[in-house]
Amino acid sequence: MSLAAALHPVVVGVSGGSGSGKTTFCRELVAARGEAKVLHLKQDNYYRDLSHMTPVERDAVNFDHPQALEFELLSSSS
Repeated sequence: MSLAAALHPVVVGVSGGSGSGKTTFCRELVAARGEAKVLHLKQDNYYRDLSHMTPVERDAVNFDHPQALEFELLSSSS
């Protein structure tokens, strides 16, 4: 690999429904490329805090809806 290619970042977005294998795919990608070469942002880490809700209320939350995630927090991460 050339130095230019090694310094050129590639962004890979992985999407899909719940249980479709996104996490498995990303784990395999990290394993194949090496942890030192991959920045893996896990969207699952950015679900809104629902600890103030009762278990019944949390069961009613649609975790596939964009409002379930704190995109502001994700975009401010460094």
